[in-house]
Amino acid sequence: MEKHLRLAASRHPCCELRSSCIVTHIDEDDEFVYCEYEDLRGSRKKLRSKFLVGCDGKRGYTRKMYLEPKGVIMEQASA
Repeated sequence: MEKHLRLAASRHPCCELRSSCIVTHIDEDDEFVYCEYEDLRGSRKKLRSKFLVGCDGKRGYTRKMYLEPKGVIMEQASA
């Protein structure tokens, strides 16, 4: 699945995949999401976007430091 997501993102002109980065802060307002991160070289960067997809895993910053404090809890799905 990851292969297909990467391919779809690379083909869309409005998407940019930034791998090997560490998210350090996320904030949002009514229009945008703001993300601060550190890239592979240790440079701190900031971006503003309409959407942010955090693919940093179940113990990653996006879930533990941003979503869960807002009450968004990932639950196990059952069939």
